[in-house]
Amino acid sequence: MGRNCSGKSILLILLYGDHQQAYANDIRLFGHKRGRGESIWDVKRRIGFVSPELHLYFPQHLTVAQVAFTGLTDTLTVPARVPAEAQTDLQQLLAYFGAESLVNRPFGTLSVGEQRLALLVRALLKNPPMLILDEPFQALDKRSIALARHLLDSFTQKTILFVTHDKRELPDSIEHIFDLEK
Repeated sequence: MGRNCSGKSILLILLYGDHQQAYANDIRLFGHKRGRGESIWDVKRRIGFVSPELHLYFPQHLTVAQVAFTGLTDTLTVPARVPAEAQTDLQQLLAYFGAESLVNRPFGTLSVGEQRLALLVRALLKNPPMLILDEPFQALDKRSIALARHLLDSFTQKTILFVTHDKRELPDSIEHIFDLEK
């Protein structure tokens, strides 16, 4: 937690490997020091990620299904082949949120809240051991936030890094809160 410009998002992108300083400093992730031979893709493969910055750059023409499947490649590109298990998981996640009707809609035609929900589903789809969620509930309605909090609380074997300005959004399972100051 922390005010704007306190460094929350920078800390997360350092962990995610999207900042050059991630390899110039002593940063350890999954028990390994960054810059010791692992590729950025080795790191990202184990992380589900959502952020306001990711939202800004997402291709508007992709359908919700395609958006979700890009999480399997950790890029903005849809994989050439989507495993049947991922297709089933996507259907289940969308059904959980009551958003099945969005599956074939272009990202650019959705409300901001629906877009944010699609990006959250993208982060969850590959079932990674770590979730880095930077303002994941931004623009979501109360019902979707409640469902997402409940789902995140059910993940007992995941590490969740959750950034928010509103303590009420924090899932109950969050055990440690760091309040950053400028």
